[in-house]
Amino acid sequence: MGTCQVLINNLKRSWNHKGLLIITFILPVVLCLILGLIPFGKASWRIGILVPEGAEAAGEREALYKNLAQLEGIKYEEASPKTLHTDLITGKYHMVVDFRHEDEKKPFAIITYRNEAKKLALEESILKGVRSKEEGLSLTERAMAFLQTLFIIFSTIHASALIRDKQNGTLTRYRFAKKNQAGYHLGFFIYTFIITHFQLLLSLVSLSIFEKGFSLTLMEALVIPLLMTLNAAVIALLICLSSNSEVSANVTSSSLAAIMSLLGGTFISIEAMPPLLRLLSALSPNRWIVELLRVI
Repeated sequence: MGTCQVLINNLKRSWNHKGLLIITFILPVVLCLILGLIPFGKASWRIGILVPEGAEAAGEREALYKNLAQLEGIKYEEASPKTLHTDLITGKYHMVVDFRHEDEKKPFAIITYRNEAKKLALEESILKGVRSKEEGLSLTERAMAFLQTLFIIFSTIHASALIRDKQNGTLTRYRFAKKNQAGYHLGFFIYTFIITHFQLLLSLVSLSIFEKGFSLTLMEALVIPLLMTLNAAVIALLICLSSNSEVSANVTSSSLAAIMSLLGGTFISIEAMPPLLRLLSALSPNRWIVELLRVI
């Protein structure tokens, strides 16, 4: 009963500060919109893609687009066979890459009016994308690792109300009422989890809408956000329980999130790290979020 009451009281407290609550939900979305709208590498080649049709080829298409999304300097979209040559003549595409025929010596055929030198340059760029296997992070992996870092900080902000309750004596009065202190902390944890999870889902929706290369399968969308929220809420609660002030908690969470981000391969690939840092990267939730994206 105590846990539910703490949860309800925290939700009411948030609702009574509607302006702050709105900002709480909007700020992560705005950050994701900024991330999604920044042109990471100006596209220099416009590519049309012809892909096999039918449900049996869906996996091939998804893998292809995931690889191409990692390429810099290439903007691609699915082309229509009916307007193929018109699109090339009018300059809509620099070239069209045809993946529909499996009997080719290469995994694709190139259709273009460009001269041979430009055609070879385009072909080399596409081959790099098609053959890339897990070299570095894809846009989706990097974005999810970034969100894990971001929401450790946001979760700590939500959970820091626990510190205020300790300072103003609310927690002491709760103990004097002979209620289980663990239930009080559990109520805070559930509150932090709920708020953080809604924020994270809104951020993922905004990235899916505004960032072309960002995509999650249904299983990834169901499982990974829950794990990310759980990581963030647990870390936030531990930080707030061990901190004497909100400033201290926020500085700790920001520092810890930055370290986890660096160790987790968000900015530097794990393969490029020294052996000791590769070993320490196992402690970062960012790394395991990326690993899960690769196996689910």
